[in-house]
Amino acid sequence: MDPWSLEGLQVQSVPAIWIDNGSEFVRESSSASDGYLQLRGRLQVRAGALLDPIAIAEIRLRTADSAAKAKVLSAFAVGASIVMCRYLPRDPQGWGGARMVVGGERSIALSRASVAAPLKLSVEGASVNLCIAFARSAKVGEVLLLEFGGRSFTVQLTDTPNTPVTAEGNIATPSAPFTWPIPSRRTVWIAAASLLALGLGVFASWRWRVRRQRLAAIDPRFLPRNGVSGPRRVSAEHCRTSFVPVGANTGPGKADFAAALREIQGERFSEADALLAQAISKGLPATFECGAWSLRGQAAIALGDIDAAIDCFLKTLEGPAVTTQAALPAVMHLAVIYRALGMRSDAKRMEALAKTLAEALKGLDLELVLAPEMVKRIRNDARAYRQTLRLSAWSRLGMLLTGEFKRSP
Repeated sequence: MDPWSLEGLQVQSVPAIWIDNGSEFVRESSSASDGYLQLRGRLQVRAGALLDPIAIAEIRLRTADSAAKAKVLSAFAVGASIVMCRYLPRDPQGWGGARMVVGGERSIALSRASVAAPLKLSVEGASVNLCIAFARSAKVGEVLLLEFGGRSFTVQLTDTPNTPVTAEGNIATPSAPFTWPIPSRRTVWIAAASLLALGLGVFASWRWRVRRQRLAAIDPRFLPRNGVSGPRRVSAEHCRTSFVPVGANTGPGKADFAAALREIQGERFSEADALLAQAISKGLPATFECGAWSLRGQAAIALGDIDAAIDCFLKTLEGPAVTTQAALPAVMHLAVIYRALGMRSDAKRMEALAKTLAEALKGLDLELVLAPEMVKRIRNDARAYRQTLRLSAWSRLGMLLTGEFKRSP
């Protein structure tokens, strides 16, 4: 029996990867290549066995299709995955190398026996979700051969073509250059009148805002009754402490759910959100519907849509069957968002729930943390969202429509 195995191998093209630069993970893309081929697989070491360190230079990916021109790609970076792939530094400084803890007593490390010795990968623990990135310089075949640890593995490239197609099914062709028509005199007058009306509206709105600020303290008629609906709040329904196992995905939306996961790995978040919405509408088991809402929230975060992210994450926690794996990402993101929005009570409730969920995941030998650069981006987007709410809170038009604005005598 082999002392170790590499299972569930998948290869997909990605535009960039996240590499540890010593203080944080940074996004790295290459203008000299066509992105990266990202290989994912579960490395399992049999109990009582040891996996000898593997030289990075001996980890290669080659075309297995005899009809295609042979290409050999060397490993560009090596890392591990819990939700997304994160990579160790390509050239660690010193003999100590670099190490990444992936949960419990499991870790991966890069090191050298001496300054001139080759860089080698070592693994601690019974199983690790391994990630290997290869710089892609040209088109490769659909069937690839991985060389790892002195053994070979066949793996299928899971990319799908993105050729634009017309409604008739033919490949789209460029249309003729567009030229702007010369506007008629009537069009010019209409445009001028519209600009004049817009200017008068802006001036009237400014005058009303100044007037309301002066009179609001003494005249309650100018205080609005209903404002712009802000972000949804946390309720007791979202703070449950009992969760259910994931189970099997047997619903009609199973294929769309699997396709959405591939789109997320390729950082195509708009497409992933659309596929997850289709999966939910077609039907998923309650636990997978909960997971779909959590993934939609993470896609909204990547797209900078804070309002949609809050709604999706809260729907994750409202489901009839909530799993720990889906709830923890939702709760962690909500805690950061509410804290940035200044909603302290909601943030504290989510932070307390996150601690409970993190303890539960440790029992499952899993660990999840938000990358520092992701936390920073969420905070910036949430502050921009908060500023937008402030600027659009009350408009003169809204007051006129509700009959609350009255002319002062």
